[in-house]
Amino acid sequence: MTTAILLKHVTELVPALSDVLSHAKCELFVAYKVSLQDARYGCIVDIINRTIHEDARYTKGHLNMKTQRCFAVKQGLHGVLDLSRITYTELIEDINELIAQLGDKHGLPLKSAYTISRGFHIQLATK
Repeated sequence: MTTAILLKHVTELVPALSDVLSHAKCELFVAYKVSLQDARYGCIVDIINRTIHEDARYTKGHLNMKTQRCFAVKQGLHGVLDLSRITYTELIEDINELIAQLGDKHGLPLKSAYTISRGFHIQLATK
């Protein structure tokens, strides 16, 4: 899924790059411009846009990218995937609510956190 998101990102940049190269005089840049004007890029974008959500983006951070991958495929294309996303969202909301309740009960500024090595965990927030 990360590859599909990256491909979407790169193909979205093709028209802008082609425009930048439109005034190029160097043979190499002119060759790049001609290559970027290939109509097949438009076909690739159309195929990607049928499946990948328009808001799907490559992002920094493991959790951010994990979330992008989870929600990248458009809703309604796969029922089980849609159900899994709803379950995931509800689970995250329940976890955050439980952490808030624990923080209130014990008078501590608790928050949820995520790291690659530890996964999801509770963290004592510092000010």
